[in-house]
Amino acid sequence: MKYKNYINNHTKDNRIYSSKEIADMSVREVFKKKDAIMSQHSQIGISSEKELQASDNVVYVKAYTREDGTEVKTHWRSLPDGIESNNLSFRSPQSSGTPTGGASEVDVNSAYKDYTTGEPIVDVSTPEKVQKLMYPDEIAGVKRGKEMTLEQASGKSVNPNYGSGDERFEKVCQSSVACWEARIRGYDLEVLPYNEVSAELASNPWDVFVDPKTGKSSVPTLHSGYTQEECAEILNEHIKPGERYMVVYSPNESSRETHAVCSYKTDNGDLHIYDAMTGEEYKPEEFVKKIKPSTVFNSQYYPMFSVRIDDKILDNKIMQKITKPKTST
Repeated sequence: MKYKNYINNHTKDNRIYSSKEIADMSVREVFKKKDAIMSQHSQIGISSEKELQASDNVVYVKAYTREDGTEVKTHWRSLPDGIESNNLSFRSPQSSGTPTGGASEVDVNSAYKDYTTGEPIVDVSTPEKVQKLMYPDEIAGVKRGKEMTLEQASGKSVNPNYGSGDERFEKVCQSSVACWEARIRGYDLEVLPYNEVSAELASNPWDVFVDPKTGKSSVPTLHSGYTQEECAEILNEHIKPGERYMVVYSPNESSRETHAVCSYKTDNGDLHIYDAMTGEEYKPEEFVKKIKPSTVFNSQYYPMFSVRIDDKILDNKIMQKITKPKTST
């Protein structure tokens, strides 16, 4: 495998992620860097530490601290020869379009929140404030009404424009999950078409769900099944009656795309999967067939990420950008 002159199409730098480095990442780190990792995977694959150590076309960078105090972990980089046209991501001036991705590593890092030491998004210092945030007077301009049943909140009501021919309504799965949860709480909303904010949610789907204990965005849980059937068993064990979750998975093993759905368990113990964007419902055994194995980790397990949402605060600032008062019938 050749690493010399490799430039990641997404980050525009020559950093190389090893399979061990990825496996050691936290859930948030994986999602933060998934576009870069998937871009590398499609360009040169994911190599082991042993493979990189055996190559003369990579350099090992020891950990260091930048002048601004940022700590940089040890990592691998390709060995460039200084000739731009030799870089694997090079496009001639005559070619049309732009390389896959587009955001630089600096842009990604500066836009990504510090969930460990960052300031809380909302004030959760008292139970009264938390209650007010959980059930505000209005969300996205809609006053709170009577709580909806699952039947009233679901179906095509979240995204009535799906299938209309407008592709912008076919890329709002993360926004649709948040809209569904808001509808259950009594806010008669529908999802807006794909925009800059819903695009950001595609990278960090849980940003809209704020943990009432910390005032910060929720931390997802990673589940890994070795078969699709095992994924169904994991979800059934993880989700308890009365709880509602957002479940994020990869529908295409060779793509950076992820998809978000709603999952909940009724009082009788039945597990339900609801795709709020399309309005479709699935039995667990039907749903898990959509989950594709992870090739990023050089293994054949089926990763899922979940966040419990019925006990979380909906970030009203984000909700105002991804939902609107219901107008469609």
